[in-house]
Amino acid sequence: MSFIHNPLNIVELAASIYDANFPLIDRGLRKAIIVHLQIRLPTIMDDEAAWQEYSENKLVLKALHTHQCEMLDGSTLGMLTPPVSPTKK
Repeated sequence: MSFIHNPLNIVELAASIYDANFPLIDRGLRKAIIVHLQIRLPTIMDDEAAWQEYSENKLVLKALHTHQCEMLDGSTLGMLTPPVSPTKK
């Protein structure tokens, strides 16, 4: 999704993908847009129209928060912190 640069377009695309009428079998599109949204979140926060659209869409907010919680739980491939170092016995 690196070809989408406009913050408002990113949020609008995420809102469309997370719409109830969008097919549930999306071949990873939902995950890809949420990862892209997370990466571009600082830019979205700086753009007033994009931030307004993002902050009003509860489905997109929930999807991003769910993705971030999964990362913190370690249930996804990308870990945020290194594993605990082993200690001598």
